[in-house]
Amino acid sequence: MDLFDDDNFEDILNQFMGNSARVRKKSRSKIREDEEQNTQFIEEDKYIYCIIELPGYQEEEVNLSIKEDILIISARAINNSNTQDYFSQKHKEGITLQQKIPSDIKTKNLKKTFRNGVLEVTFEKR
Repeated sequence: MDLFDDDNFEDILNQFMGNSARVRKKSRSKIREDEEQNTQFIEEDKYIYCIIELPGYQEEEVNLSIKEDILIISARAINNSNTQDYFSQKHKEGITLQQKIPSDIKTKNLKKTFRNGVLEVTFEKR
């Protein structure tokens, strides 16, 4: 992994110096635009937890669905009067991310909690 994987400065410097710009690697997760979300899976004896950071959103603005082995999380701001203009526009547009889930979980009785911009989805193990 290169120290400057997400640094535009290196491309600008290379173009200025006459070198060709390097090819950027695509992100493995399916996230709208260039949003970066921190997602973690934590496994215990009976449960698997999926932890996702969604700063700036409220619980009622976050929706979950599962299609085959993909957890689909979408968030769109309903009321964003407390945010700055740039963030206000981003929150109105919303975000959708897709995360592959482990195959050894029950998808019927999932539980979700949302506190301080962190979504926690709890799955029972089979």
